[in-house]
Amino acid sequence: YFQSIEIPEGDALTNSVIDLLGEDILMYASDYPHGESWFPKSVETVLGWKMSEQRKRKLFWDNAVRLYARAGLAA
Repeated sequence: YFQSIEIPEGDALTNSVIDLLGEDILMYASDYPHGESWFPKSVETVLGWKMSEQRKRKLFWDNAVRLYARAGLAA
């Protein structure tokens, strides 16, 4: 199952969604860089969100690694 959720509201809403769904189900994704970017510092912004380092690691890395492994792909 795949569901794309755009969360431009920041860390408060993102933490609420993670609290509801769990830390092991979401991944961060970005389509930057592209020429018509309105938000060129999106990664820096997300890295500055108020959440535990463990939560950030799962959001940015661990959950994607597990998904790729299930699909038989290397991360």
